[in-house]
Amino acid sequence: MTPNTPVKKIFGTDGVRDIAGEGWLAPDKVEAMARVIGRALVERPGLLRGHDKPFPNLPQSDRDFSARPTVLIGRDTRPSGPAIQRSLARGLASQGVDVIDVGVEPTPAVALLAALWKCSMAAVISASHNPPHHNGIKFLTQNGFKIPDAVEVELERELLGGETPADVAERGCITQADASHEYAAVVVRNCMEGVRLDGMKVVLDCANGAAGTLAPLVFASLGAHVIALNHKSDGESINDDCGSLHAEKIAPVVLKESADIGISFDGDGDRAIFVDETGVLRDGDHVLALCAARMKSQGRLTGDVVVGTVMANLGLEKALAEIGVELVRTPVGDRYVAEAMIAGGYALGGEQSGHILFGEYSNTGDGIITALNVVRTMRRTGRPLSDLSAPMVKYPQVLLNVPVREKVPFDEIESLREVVREVENELADRTRLVLRYSGTEPLARVMLEGVDQAEIDGLARRMADIIQNYNKSQ
Repeated sequence: MTPNTPVKKIFGTDGVRDIAGEGWLAPDKVEAMARVIGRALVERPGLLRGHDKPFPNLPQSDRDFSARPTVLIGRDTRPSGPAIQRSLARGLASQGVDVIDVGVEPTPAVALLAALWKCSMAAVISASHNPPHHNGIKFLTQNGFKIPDAVEVELERELLGGETPADVAERGCITQADASHEYAAVVVRNCMEGVRLDGMKVVLDCANGAAGTLAPLVFASLGAHVIALNHKSDGESINDDCGSLHAEKIAPVVLKESADIGISFDGDGDRAIFVDETGVLRDGDHVLALCAARMKSQGRLTGDVVVGTVMANLGLEKALAEIGVELVRTPVGDRYVAEAMIAGGYALGGEQSGHILFGEYSNTGDGIITALNVVRTMRRTGRPLSDLSAPMVKYPQVLLNVPVREKVPFDEIESLREVVREVENELADRTRLVLRYSGTEPLARVMLEGVDQAEIDGLARRMADIIQNYNKSQ
């Protein structure tokens, strides 16, 4: 019922997350973490390299930082970001590691630029789609992948050991660099293949986050008429009733403006959820289905396989099967999608949340790259998004988030085991269940999918109540 991954105490499925300034995001803890990572970069650089797959389709750049241990750091717009960034940079520099501060940039832009400039690794200060008072640190390898679970476990062992590395004689340098236009030039060249968007009207919801400047710049450079929403730099309202978690909010704007498409990013710009020209929401499952169909027709879908997660809707599996494409499922988390794509050499994977990986263009999920691939498909085929999305018909699904104090293994909750057995033994022909804990928040997630909405609603509520009551009794 839960992924078979190492137990970690500091790192979650997407780096370190907490309330800003608390736990491992307190200034002293951030600096201690940076010192341990900095020492590893200098003394054991191979530990943090991760997969050998190079970042795809990168041009030559005038900037090359391969001569010294160097970390590229970016952040989203949260007010707590600059202080965390200073602590992180200070700890890295204390170990002789150079730091390049690119300021506010989406996570995928930081990943691409670190690879383009041949840095040792990258770090992004962001809590992605989480509320404004949260924050986090994502550490990325030299080619854009998440640090492997086993490496995070090793780093935790050193951090929890209590020995903080002392300053070295030659400190690293901390410099600033402007990066947006270089990233934009690379993704437009790679993804659009000369396709322009002149005459296309696009609504962009930037979640008051890191994509607020970059996404409108990219689409305007292609000739689109851009209507930008929630693109302020005020991180106090990042993800607040806007962005990919609330993509339905832009549907009225799409309809009022007679726009061709609406695109909602999350706070750090690695997700994109769409609204078609009729005002209907289209999520990551729709994107995987329509892009898989296009890529297969062009002979670009390696192995005729798409990688998804256990949360992918049954409708996606059915739509892919109808065009001769297999859906390979992984545990929830883009790191597991990426690992499966590398292991099989697959070109397309992602999550229902809108975190899509195009192996031809990036080693990480990128909301702007996802959006460009969707609009390019619309332009190349001459079909609206509603038509391209039609083959993917969703099965009824319910997802309940249950606050928990402790992430007790679900198998230890006896009454929950009984309901799970009922679903797996008696309803397996028409129902699919996923029980898991969030990797970034103190939540249990109950997901049920089936043919009968009332049936799965009732079952999900029963399981959520059992988990909630068990936590209250502990």
